Amino acid sequence: MNYLNNHRLDGLIFCIFIIIFIAPIIGFRDFSVGTDTQAYAAHISSYLSGYDILSMEPGIYILANISGIFSKSPEIFFTFHFILLSLLMILAYRNFVKDDTRLSINFQLITFTFFLVCSKWFLVASTNNLRQGIACAFIFLGLSYYKKNNFKMFLGILFGGLWHISIVLFLPFLILLRLKTSSLFIIFILFSFFYVTGLNGEIVKFFSNLIGIPLYEFIYTYAGSEKYMGFQLNFFLYTIFWPVLLWILNNIMGPKYLFKDDNIIFKIYLILCLSYFFYGFGPYVTRYAFPAWFFLPFLFTFYISSISIRSDQKKYLFLICLPFSVAYFLNLIINGY
Repeated sequence: MNYLNNHRLDGLIFCIFIIIFIAPIIGFRDFSVGTDTQAYAAHISSYLSGYDILSMEPGIYILANISGIFSKSPEIFFTFHFILLSLLMILAYRNFVKDDTRLSINFQLITFTFFLVCSKWFLVASTNNLRQGIACAFIFLGLSYYKKNNFKMFLGILFGGLWHISIVLFLPFLILLRLKTSSLFIIFILFSFFYVTGLNGEIVKFFSNLIGIPLYEFIYTYAGSEKYMGFQLNFFLYTIFWPVLLWILNNIMGPKYLFKDDNIIFKIYLILCLSYFFYGFGPYVTRYAFPAWFFLPFLFTFYISSISIRSDQKKYLFLICLPFSVAYFLNLIINGY
């Protein structure tokens, strides 16, 4: 344990080891696990067999070409995908907090891995939302360089766009990172009101007509379906529950720097929610809510790492819990979820 305490790279290596251990189980899962797994498997097999079927964003084909060096089987592709997804998420969190000397980086990485493998949305990104999951992970990694390295932030966003073009809808909201946390929280409440009342759709329709682009029609008629159409009370309550809870807990028992303006983790979650509230008037609103839900392990880890409990006690707790979270994750994969 002292070894983990004193070496800043040990936690990262430990978490990478866990990911590599899990990866083959994810890759060689039954194709019934994940709604779109069979479709992706067939698509990747056809592509690697030489068929000209470039119907998706280029990122997935770049990874397929890399995995195809070793094997043309979709199982190897899924293994590579899981490793890439996990590494991007872990590296993103590490980059967010590595300069914060008040918090143990090794403990945070172990805790982050715990929350990651316990996350339903990480499971979804690993087995179903393959392209959107990687796109979000690249975006998170890019945003971890905010005010540190603008070029690397741009590269993260660019690589995200190579995996899922929908990320362009999120980009206009990034300017709000410049605001104070309190101001952003007020905007969060305002956009919540737009979503609940249906005004979000009317606003998008107005600007679509004003600019002359069919954005409103594209969102409203997506996939010709009415599934998860517009305001969904359960999704809305789930989304707003976490920031409101952490805001309350922080004011009662948490450190006062948790929601200071120089901490962008909480601000990024709020901005991801704004994108969901703004565009969530058509079918499959989960497409717009997913990035915020996928970001929750970042929010949880930073909060838990910041509360006033002795660092060694927290580290022992999460080292004990981590094997159980991994076992839980693998059980969902093996037995279906």
